[in-house]
Amino acid sequence: MRGNFLITNSFLKTPFPHLASLIHSNSFEQHPQSIYQKVADLDDAFNLFDQMSQTRPLPSVVKFTQLLQSVTKMKNYSHSIHLFKKMVALGVPLNEYSMTIAIKCCCQLYRTNDAFALLGFCFRRSIVPNVFIFNALLDGLVHEDRILEAEIFFKKLIKQKLCEPNVVTRSIVPNVFIFNALLDGLVHEDRILEAEIFFKKLIKQKLCEPNVVTYSTMIKGLCKIGNNVIAIQLLRLMDERGCRPNVVAYSTIIDSLCKDKMIVDAFKLFKEMVFQKGISPNVITYSSLIDGLCSLGRWDEASKMLQEMSDVGISPNVQTFSILVDAFCKDGKVEEAENVIDTMLERGIVPNIVTYNTLIDGYCLRGEMSKAKTIFDSMVFRGLVPDVVTYNSLLNGYCKSLKIDEAVDLFNEITRKGLKHDVVTYSTMIKGLFQVGRCGDARKLFDEMHAKGQMPNQLTYGIILEGLCNNHQDRRGIIFVSFNG
Repeated sequence: MRGNFLITNSFLKTPFPHLASLIHSNSFEQHPQSIYQKVADLDDAFNLFDQMSQTRPLPSVVKFTQLLQSVTKMKNYSHSIHLFKKMVALGVPLNEYSMTIAIKCCCQLYRTNDAFALLGFCFRRSIVPNVFIFNALLDGLVHEDRILEAEIFFKKLIKQKLCEPNVVTRSIVPNVFIFNALLDGLVHEDRILEAEIFFKKLIKQKLCEPNVVTYSTMIKGLCKIGNNVIAIQLLRLMDERGCRPNVVAYSTIIDSLCKDKMIVDAFKLFKEMVFQKGISPNVITYSSLIDGLCSLGRWDEASKMLQEMSDVGISPNVQTFSILVDAFCKDGKVEEAENVIDTMLERGIVPNIVTYNTLIDGYCLRGEMSKAKTIFDSMVFRGLVPDVVTYNSLLNGYCKSLKIDEAVDLFNEITRKGLKHDVVTYSTMIKGLFQVGRCGDARKLFDEMHAKGQMPNQLTYGIILEGLCNNHQDRRGIIFVSFNG
């Protein structure tokens, strides 16, 4: 990584002679694009910047901005900001385009506060911000989950009250990309009702014409709360308003229908998408249908769908295989699930933590702890880091098998690995202790749970009440219920 660089006169001795001939100011103007097209990496970019910095008069801001754009396209955002600061130090007269790049880079690095500081810099330099700058700032706030701030900022834009003393800004007309960013933020935060109100306001007040991303985002939100009927109505509205639905919109609803076991409706929509709309399904579409069929135990149809998927040239991905592993495990076919993982590895597809967690849980539920531990070790060997879900499955398996010492060791290992016990971890361990008659230890663990700020849920209370009663401590159980309401 390049740090502070020196401005020298040794450019012609550098390993980048293809840039040397274009170094003088006239050359920059005569070759407006070719020089930047030859910037292949950061070394090229920094060497070119060195030479531009030495040229007198300095190249125009357009040339510096083109170089910034080249570095940004490499996704070297921090280096772009570094070069931008050097531009400022050189006294290059900045414009809205160079400011846009710097602000976007800050937002990409989750430094939105710095991006807003640059907005203030715009005003002080009498640079009128353009819509791309405001897009970047709104996107930055949304990506940092600062949704309320994004909404407040957006309202200021709408009312055209964005100004600084002695600076007059032009009216900014927010475009559909800004609305999409805000809508996506609301959906991401599960504020679906607010998203729906916001979406309706867009159409009713004609703030913008929603595009396929706007509709697809709203459909995603509706499906998250299981409102498939309204989601399908929105799909129809897209068509009516001349916005052609895409595979994302269709696949989102198909997936939601499959999760709700409405497989007939899912296939109707699938056929409409393919045969009426001419939209090709993708791996997500097929994976959703396979998941729906497996959840209903319709293995033969799921197998045919998997074959159809391959026939049309779509390769199953890790999510597809994970769905199969999950379905086999839920049906008690753990060996078949393990065979699926073997197939994945043969195809060069690396199972993820979800895939392994599912298989480990499958063996734990059958009490095959040695097999579960073997899968666990295999997962770690392949470089995957167990999470609290992994440990909870093993913990549950040990407790069900009454191997309480192994369970206690594992419970302590979770902390040593830097993970936090969640309500499932505590509830499982408490139940295991009660099962072997260690009521005092179970109560101590319940107290520790409170002390660590982990709130018990109804399942936890039920486990404690059942544990006390099963260990002939009915009176304590009654007191416990009275005390905990």
